[in-house]
Amino acid sequence: MVAGVTVDQLGCFQKVPQQPTSSQEFQPAYTNQDSLPSFLQNGNSSNASNNSSTNATATTRRSILSFLSSTTTSSSSAPVFPNHHGGNSEEKEDESTVATARDDLLDLWYSPSSPDRHSTDGPKDCIATCFLDSFRFAGVSSTLEGLDCLCGSSYGRYGMGRCLNCTKEPALGCGSLTAFSVYDTGFKVPSSPQQIILLQRTENALRISWRKPLATNGPLSGYKITATPLFSYSHDRVLPQSWEVSDSSKQTYLVGLTASTQYNVTVAAVNEAGTGKLVSAVMWSRIGIPDRPPAPKVIWHNKRQMRVTMERAHNSKGPISAYRLVVIDEHQTPFFNKDRLFTWNESMTVGYPYYIVAEFPPEDFPTDFVIGNGGYNGGFYNGPLPEGHWHPALGVVSSMDGFTELTYSITSHSQHADAFMRNDDHHSHSGSGGGSHERIEVIGEDSPAVVMFLWISIGVSSGVLFLCVALYVMLKIQRRPKRRRTARPLQQYTSPSETSNQLTTSTDLTFSTSFFQGLADAAIIANAHQTGAYTHAGFVHDEDVKTKCLNRLKPVQYIPRTSLDLPGAEVEEGSVLKMVSKGAFGPVYVSQMKNTQTPVTLISIVSDGVNSTESLEEMEQLCKWLDELVKMDKHENVVRLEGFTDTGGEIFLAIEGAINQVPLKHMLLQARSNSGTNLHFTSYQLLLCAMNIAEGMFHLHSYKIMHGQLAAINVLINGDITVPKIMGFGLLKSTPLDGDKDYTRWKAVEQFQNRCTLQCDVWAFGVTCWEIATLGGTPYHEVKTEDLTRHIVRGGRPIQIEMMGDVLYQILCHCWQLNRDERPDFSHLSCSIHELLPQSEGNLFVSQSFNYPPYVHQYEYVPS
Repeated sequence: MVAGVTVDQLGCFQKVPQQPTSSQEFQPAYTNQDSLPSFLQNGNSSNASNNSSTNATATTRRSILSFLSSTTTSSSSAPVFPNHHGGNSEEKEDESTVATARDDLLDLWYSPSSPDRHSTDGPKDCIATCFLDSFRFAGVSSTLEGLDCLCGSSYGRYGMGRCLNCTKEPALGCGSLTAFSVYDTGFKVPSSPQQIILLQRTENALRISWRKPLATNGPLSGYKITATPLFSYSHDRVLPQSWEVSDSSKQTYLVGLTASTQYNVTVAAVNEAGTGKLVSAVMWSRIGIPDRPPAPKVIWHNKRQMRVTMERAHNSKGPISAYRLVVIDEHQTPFFNKDRLFTWNESMTVGYPYYIVAEFPPEDFPTDFVIGNGGYNGGFYNGPLPEGHWHPALGVVSSMDGFTELTYSITSHSQHADAFMRNDDHHSHSGSGGGSHERIEVIGEDSPAVVMFLWISIGVSSGVLFLCVALYVMLKIQRRPKRRRTARPLQQYTSPSETSNQLTTSTDLTFSTSFFQGLADAAIIANAHQTGAYTHAGFVHDEDVKTKCLNRLKPVQYIPRTSLDLPGAEVEEGSVLKMVSKGAFGPVYVSQMKNTQTPVTLISIVSDGVNSTESLEEMEQLCKWLDELVKMDKHENVVRLEGFTDTGGEIFLAIEGAINQVPLKHMLLQARSNSGTNLHFTSYQLLLCAMNIAEGMFHLHSYKIMHGQLAAINVLINGDITVPKIMGFGLLKSTPLDGDKDYTRWKAVEQFQNRCTLQCDVWAFGVTCWEIATLGGTPYHEVKTEDLTRHIVRGGRPIQIEMMGDVLYQILCHCWQLNRDERPDFSHLSCSIHELLPQSEGNLFVSQSFNYPPYVHQYEYVPS
């Protein structure tokens, strides 16, 4: 007998169905006293339930005991339960679902001393035992060996039963061979989840899983998860974080964590009664790439040695395990592979233009060091400097839990701006002093001799350059053919009637195109003229350009010029005509169809009346881009070509209107908390937007069309962010009136060597996805524009923010592979992002309270 236990008897209920048949339906389990029949709500069982069941047959006993024993088998076996249609379900269950299956198919199934059934002294002892195991209900039954105790989260599934009174306490029921006397323990919240498992960790996230509580004590409404920092290498204050997930979740990403921080992670289930018991585990987030150390300063150097001073680094993303000193020959390469460095001997043998000079433990870090002194440091030989233009770089090595990250300082000429040029050649003196001495020449920024020498060099170079240009111009004038300007009437095309207000269509084709932000300040090209006009003879065959363009536009819908608001025409009331940017071959206007007020954008590609000096190559480029547009089918994620019009002196392409369309970049920035708008996007919407951009790019690449300037600014949104439209490629590139866009931060590493392929668009797509994840942040915002090229070719990539899951960031990293052949195509990228949508919040967490990477306007536009 257990003292102090409150006894709340609920009644007598069947253990299992007496005669399960194929037509029998299970009744819902009673989970609280209010669900009981009225005659049982006072806690007393019926008189019939207390009658003896000693006349039960041996067959019935064996059937019941066999059924009950099957519910307490180990998880490695396949328990057999009656299903809801009277048959048997023999599906093998894994360890994580056994408890759930038993709880769903049996009310009282848990044996407190499993696998042996628990013998109890009576109801009070059973109630106390089940309470300690966090179960809501306790059931006492009579067996051939004595009293038995089982626990569970529900009761009454199989209807009323017939129970016996207890021998020691006649007022209480002790069940029978076929029924339980059920009691309420008073424990109403769920038990703790069975365990937490760390599946994956990144710098800013932990991926964990857990198993459902054994005792749910009613339907679960979800789980509460917390991560409390215990220790961190971060210099900033690390705060606890919490998450709530649905009851169907069995794993999740804990995003927004701090790198190299130890967390106590807890998970608790929640039902209508409240939050249950916690299960906890201590976990570390992964170390991050160390903070960049200060660059070493060169004090002096000669042909074989270099003396440098170094400063200790501060790392907020993990421990500093070691320092490495590396030298790079800037004459041979501007970058090196930080994960594959070489020793001095390997560099001399193979000819690598970089090698490790020394490695120092943090406690023995020298602030003054001579490179090339012939010693050993950390197992690396510090051999004499080979011939070349060597720059030192200081590296920081951070290692913990099997992970190692490295970073190196940025090398530049400022490292030795004030260095001594030291000459160690000794010579004899015939004087009494004899011996030798060192001659040290100081080259400083304020040296008058150096300044004078530089000015003289600049003057001489400028004079030579001027003479070369003058000579080139003279030779060009002498060799230029003298041709008479003649009128060349256009024979291949007759402009349609200008009085017609109906659209005449040769072929009902529309084309996916884009414009809006784009090219450089190219002059408007003067090509073909009306009959009776003169054609400019500045380049070969330029009199045929207009004819060539019109021939290529034959499959495209022709729009009479009277149906459009056109530049130069009389502006009617309500007109929206406005110049918005400068295209590759003419200005770009916002306009509309007069009859339907449908917005369109007009792009001039051929114009009369301007002295053009464009080359034949540029004209060939115009025709090539026009061919691409005409051949390309429409796609919902690429802006389309509506048609064209010919004013007689100018050809305009009519593009899908942009009056109500906003660049994706602008919408992302407006979604930030400090924008003053109520705009908000979910992680699902942002990932779906990225997936559809990949779909549009796959369409372009299927026609071998390279975008070349893919970025969030070149994606249009017309209200719904999940339906982006790509623009700004090919013939429809344009430059905004307020300044040229600088796309350096979207360039692939090979583009810095003028090698442009379709795979460059894949790199730019990765950067565009990074913009989406950061709500419009500037890529590489921590790097100045003048240092950007060096940063990228040396392996720098956009950082993984705390809100970005590891799986998503790995997709982006695949886009930034150094070997362009290893980058995925857009079909693969679309599928990869599609797989993230069901767990969108685990892969990309969106919060207006998060401190996103900044948008730096001057880094994204060419300085004026």
